[in-house]
Amino acid sequence: MQTSVAVALGLTFALVACEGTGHLVKRGWPTVESAVAWTLARPAGRVALLIAWLWLGWHLFVR
Repeated sequence: MQTSVAVALGLTFALVACEGTGHLVKRGWPTVESAVAWTLARPAGRVALLIAWLWLGWHLFVR
C-alpha cells in the first residue's frame, strides 16, 4: 500500500472516529460539515482547503 493512501485512510478513520465520539460525548460537538462551513466562510480558509484538495488529489489519483 502506498504511503499517501495509508495516510488518507488514516485521516478518514480519525475524522469519522472523532465525529462519532463527539456525538456520543457531547451534543454541542461541531460536525465536519459545520467545521468546513466555518473554514469556507473565511478567504484564507478557502485557499487552505483548495491547496489541501489539490495536494490530496495529486497524490492519490495522478501519481
